This record gives sequence, structure tokens and C-alpha cells, in this order.
Amino acid sequence: MSNELQRRFEEAVNAASIHLHLQELYGAQTRAERFTTVKALMTTRMREGTSVHEHGVRMIGYIERLVSLDMVLPHELLVDVLLLSLPDSFDGFVVNFNMNKIEATLEELVNMLTSFEGTMKKEKPVLLVGSSSRAKKWPKGKGKMTKVPFDGKVERAHDLLDLIHTDVCGQLSIGTKYGHTYFITFTDDYSRYGYVFLMKHKSESFERFKEFRNEVEKQLGDHVGHDIGCDPRNFKEAISDVDASQWIEAMQSEFDSMHSNQVWTLVDPPDGIFPIGMLQSTKVWLSSKFLMKDMGEASYILGIKIYRDRSKRMLGLTPATYIDTILRRFSMEESKRGHLPMCHEVSLSKSMCPKNDEEIEMMTRVPYASAIGSVMYGMISTRPDVAFALSVTSRYQANPGPMHWKAMKDILKYL
Repeated sequence: MSNELQRRFEEAVNAASIHLHLQELYGAQTRAERFTTVKALMTTRMREGTSVHEHGVRMIGYIERLVSLDMVLPHELLVDVLLLSLPDSFDGFVVNFNMNKIEATLEELVNMLTSFEGTMKKEKPVLLVGSSSRAKKWPKGKGKMTKVPFDGKVERAHDLLDLIHTDVCGQLSIGTKYGHTYFITFTDDYSRYGYVFLMKHKSESFERFKEFRNEVEKQLGDHVGHDIGCDPRNFKEAISDVDASQWIEAMQSEFDSMHSNQVWTLVDPPDGIFPIGMLQSTKVWLSSKFLMKDMGEASYILGIKIYRDRSKRMLGLTPATYIDTILRRFSMEESKRGHLPMCHEVSLSKSMCPKNDEEIEMMTRVPYASAIGSVMYGMISTRPDVAFALSVTSRYQANPGPMHWKAMKDILKYL
């Protein structure tokens, strides 16, 4: 503390009063500096062509300055701010980073971005997809790049299955008899022997490759495929691999190809619809706040059974279990089944209401209103075919007679 401040606080009562006065002297200055630093952190944008490493170091400097000013922001927010400050050329990296939910410190993130930046300055690959059973992997970064002009420099195979070319063609303006509008080809570079598979959708490409691989393996007794055990299994492993630059180059090339060919159209999800990953994270968060158990797929909802047939892509509701329950409730589970909810010759009216004490006494023991409510729930959910009959019988809930109850039992028999 300077001599001037020491003389000012010589008569201070205690340390608390000194701390209060210091806050009054320097608090406004600290707040102004914090505001300036936050503004710089949120508004700084990296210019296209500048160094991402220098940009990342600058952003980390702002963050560390805020920490020294007693302002600590959530780590996920800081990562998002850093990614949002990048130019459009890093969109491929940002999409992969978010899709794979990678956990990384700010320093690790800057190193990943630096590696990604190094691949952006290289020439994009030209070769088609290839594989070999002779200790070769799939050539990294050698995706189908129709947007890159052919320069005549291409690898040639020296034996069967050393290199396989593939191409997807379509959408054809006129489809086949069975609706195929795409086809995929597999051509062995050495023998020039080719296979053609018809497809209805581009998404079937991988399934057609597996068919091709099985066919070739059966004919030649040789192996065609991707050496999965030696390659990274996810984005994080690819970034940490010794060939990280090649993997990043391949991913960026694929993103560029998909963007230029308009393979996907990015849209906002409908209201109330969440991606699977978001739904899972929501369930985890709810479990941390409330005592709950994940019971898997729902089988019943409010007494109605959920029916699924994934082979036919069907999802439905069946009231069979609920109807059996209400039939047992009114002791009608053994009754003969009816063919109509209401016979055409039946005409209910108020004249059928109880007329003497004996009928009134008998109807007090009949659960007429309860039966109306039970059938109404089934009608609203899955059985609209009894709507008219139920609307007629429900008019007499206040004073039902024996004929009204008989009509109600006919509805239950029909169900």
C-alpha cells in the first residue's frame, strides 16, 4: 500500500472499513475494465487468411484477463464463443466438433484448429476410393471428388483388388420398373471388371458395397474392405492420429463436395422435436434433478397399448387391453359379441326413464354414468365408431331406465 493510502487509513476502525473504502476507490475502474474485456471477447472475429493460432491465443488472453477480474464464465460457453469467432472456412471443423461432442481444453482446441488450418492450404485429392487386402488401408482423403478436375496423375493397381473405383450416378429422370433412379458401380483397376447395382436412394450405397464385397470374397477367396482396426473410430481419434492432417483433409473435402452438390439442406427442427443426442442429454439432466428410471420404449399410455411393426414402419394404438378391463369392470367379459353399437330399431326417449319406486331402486345399483365415462375415453382415443351410439345414451345419465342400460350394454358387447 502506498504512503498516501497508509496515511488515509491510519484512523480506520477495522479491516472491513479499509476494504470498503478500497472498493469505492477502485471498483468502478475494475468494472469498466471488465466491460471492455467482455466486449472484446464477444466481438472479436478472425479474418479470413489470418493465423488461427494467433487468434486463439488472443481469445485465451481475454478469458484469462476476465478470470483475474473475478469473472469466471462456463467452459462450454467459452468454447462456443471461440468457435463462433471463426470464419466460414472452419465450418467443417465446427460441425464435426459439435456432432462428436468432443471435450477439450481451450489450449487443445486451439491446437486442433491449427492442425485443421494446415490442411486447408493443401491441394484437394483427386483419386477415387481404393482398398487392398495386401497390408494397405483405404487411401486417406481419397473420397469421390467429382468437383476436382482430373489431372492425369492416378495410381494404378498391380494385382486384383489393389484398387477399386466406385461412382454413384443419378438421379435419373426415368426410373426402372421397380422405381430405381440411382446406380452405383464398382470397377477393379487391374482387371477392369465391374459391378453395377441399382438403388432407389443414395443412402443405399454402403449396403450395395457390402453386397459387392461379399460377392467378390466368395468368388476370389480374397478380402476387400477397410482395415478398421488400424484407423480412428471417431473424430477425436482422427484429430489425435499421426495422420491427422490427412484425415482432416479428407473430411473437409467430403464436406465441400456435399455442400457443392447440395446433398443436404440444413433446416431448423420442428417445434417440440429434438435430435436424439439432445433427447438423451435431456434425460440425463432430468435424472440428476429428479428420482427417475428409464424404462425403455413405452408399451402402454393411459391404458392404451402402443403397437409397433418396424419392418412395415408402422406405429399404432390398440385399445384391446383397455376394453377387456372395462368389460371385466361391468361383468360382461363372457357376454356374446354384438355386431352393431346400436340397433336401428332402437329409439331411446325420456318415456323409458324409471316410473315407479321399484325401477328407481333397481337403477340406483346400475353404474350407468361410470360405463358412459369408460366408453367415452376409448371413443376419444381409438374408437370413434361408437361416437353416435354413445352420444344418444349419454343424454339420459341423470335418470336412466332399464332400456337405456340395455342400449349401453349393447355398446359394450360391440366393443
